[in-house]
Amino acid sequence: MKTKQLMSIILSTIVITGILSGCSKKASEQTGANVKGNNSSTPVTIKLWHHWGSEQRKPTIDGMLSEFNKKYADKNIKVEGTFVPFGDMDKKITASIAAGNPPDVAVQPIEAVAVMASRNQLEDITSYMPKNIESKYYDNLWDTVTYKGKIYALPFNTDTRLLFYNKKMFKEAGINEFPKTWDEFFSIADKLDKKDGNKYTTLTFHPMIGNFGFDTIALSNGGRTVNDFMNPTKPTANLPQNVEALEWMLKWRERYGTDTWNSFMQQGSGANDPFISEKVAIYGNVCNYIATLKKYAPNMEYGVAPMPVGPSGTTTGSIGGGFVIVVPKGSKHVKEASEYVKFMTDDWATTKWALEQADVMINKNANENEKLKENPAWQTVIDNMKYTNVIRRIPTAPNANGAMSTAIDNVLKASTQKPKEALDKAQLEIEKMIKDNEALTN
Repeated sequence: MKTKQLMSIILSTIVITGILSGCSKKASEQTGANVKGNNSSTPVTIKLWHHWGSEQRKPTIDGMLSEFNKKYADKNIKVEGTFVPFGDMDKKITASIAAGNPPDVAVQPIEAVAVMASRNQLEDITSYMPKNIESKYYDNLWDTVTYKGKIYALPFNTDTRLLFYNKKMFKEAGINEFPKTWDEFFSIADKLDKKDGNKYTTLTFHPMIGNFGFDTIALSNGGRTVNDFMNPTKPTANLPQNVEALEWMLKWRERYGTDTWNSFMQQGSGANDPFISEKVAIYGNVCNYIATLKKYAPNMEYGVAPMPVGPSGTTTGSIGGGFVIVVPKGSKHVKEASEYVKFMTDDWATTKWALEQADVMINKNANENEKLKENPAWQTVIDNMKYTNVIRRIPTAPNANGAMSTAIDNVLKASTQKPKEALDKAQLEIEKMIKDNEALTN
């Protein structure tokens, strides 16, 4: 029994002052009329774990924590934030829950809620939420925070992946419009690529540079890696459309070579990233890259476009990521933690985050701010949301992404497998995960 329980656990800066200060005055209304706070005279300190420690993100989360502490000072509730690197978060959360000493609140990937709830790793916060709270969030994303009709999180932000392109470089190369097909990418590459002898100094595009990935390319070709985005039960890793997408990615790797990719990956980030330093003409990234460009390249002339439809696809597509706010199982202050969850996902906090980070918020009100609409790229971001899918993890194969990542790396980095061979192997490995885990829990 203990082995089963253990295995179950393992599987599992620009502030728009006028707008935000106005929102701040209404903060108590926005977090619900039923806020009662801490009825005890003993102060309660809520521990929050988050992964936002970068130069760009940290000021915003710090500002949100400060605002909560001011608002709840007379209710004897205080929040303290702790930065946990994203790569360490899953292991640390799992271990803390197992030890009975988790944080009171944590930021978790949007696709993780169902798996964590099914493993009894999250508190059911339904009773602490006002009626019809779901009405302020996008319908298709509200389902990501529920499990068997109960609320286990509130949704915070999401994203969509787009292609950013340098208009100046396009103009200098005599290119008048963005490519509409996968083949057109290669036709413009001969105009945009630059070499110094045998060494590339400028690339048109590389699917492994930026934050784009296999899933977005596969979705734009009619592919998918699971049978159902919201309720996945089976892998579909080796669909023909997926194989075709990986073959297209391989063409880019073969065009430039591994050494070129390694060299460009070492360009750096911020002001030194390959797109801002004009080393790459087309750059796949998440929508909040708009904020990075505003900070490090405010005068750059750039455009934004969705991924072109592949030869086997019918519409563009994008993988959607994002985060939700959860109360881990074993929190000592579930009621007070739920108050912070509501605060962080309501209008004031999400508007602040949207304005400063250019993220798409799952709270619909935040995305309608006029300041966001001043950037011409923002409408392209919102339009692309209808083609964006958040993919939940298969509950009996929560580590399936590892098998997929290995398959893609074996093709594009190690060159040890062909696309179909690699995806066939990933399919079999994930199917085995499901079979083994079902046997373990039955």
